[in-house]
Amino acid sequence: MSPHLASRPRRLSRRRLLCAVPAAVGLVAVGGIRSVFGRSESTESSDNRDAGSPSEGPYPPTLRLPAFTSSGAKVPLAVEMSHPMDPGHYVTSLSVVNERDPVPLKGVFHFTPLNGQVYVAFQIRLDHGASEVAAMEEKLLELYRDPAVDEKPELLAKRGGAFYSEAAMALLASLTADTGDTQVVNLRNNGTLPFLPDEAVIEVPATIGADGPVALPIAPVEPLYAGLIAHVTAYEELAVAAALHGGRDRVFQTMLAHPLIGQIDIANQLTDRLIAENHQHLSWAAP
Repeated sequence: MSPHLASRPRRLSRRRLLCAVPAAVGLVAVGGIRSVFGRSESTESSDNRDAGSPSEGPYPPTLRLPAFTSSGAKVPLAVEMSHPMDPGHYVTSLSVVNERDPVPLKGVFHFTPLNGQVYVAFQIRLDHGASEVAAMEEKLLELYRDPAVDEKPELLAKRGGAFYSEAAMALLASLTADTGDTQVVNLRNNGTLPFLPDEAVIEVPATIGADGPVALPIAPVEPLYAGLIAHVTAYEELAVAAALHGGRDRVFQTMLAHPLIGQIDIANQLTDRLIAENHQHLSWAAP
């Protein structure tokens, strides 16, 4: 949050907290406090109960963003609250929204008293979006057409993927020289993670040689993380099926399976919006 904006707090609307970083605005919406029985109020006595949503009581959400970032494509974001997480009085959900993004909802996070605290951290895109990246790539392609260019263009650092080229060159060098060194690469699962299909693509350390990458043995993945990984893989498989075969039902299933969505109403809204915004590219979608 920039110091200028931080020194001028604005009144919060219900369940929303307005925050800002350079060239981006994010909203944090906090789900209501409800009892374990699903009521919309706390089970605590009226003397100890917080009125309204947590964002309006003594436990406002705190959104942490860097004041400056070299790339808006991946900005670290953290949201936390000091609200109690007792069995009868706890925050049930938190949503992160960027209203300047074509797909505003960045994530919906659910909590139970077992979480112990309200805290989430992830990376969010807060730059000007795909159009700016496309313009940079067009300029980069023009530069690459010049055989006299023998150094990495400065513009590449602004695109947000400056070091992928170095990783790619290191991989090519190891493949051609049969070095047998270890690099982190994407490759077929082929039993490395037993809870995923063999054809799933995973990113793990591997030995790189002339015959290609060979995944190194890894320790068994704990059930919690195995479930999360399998969840993302299932979403990716559904996304591929939707891209190849089309149809609203496939798009909806993909949205519903996404780990950060998982709610029928939100999945329906995102499905309709995605199709409406991209119908000109979808032969199966009505105009």
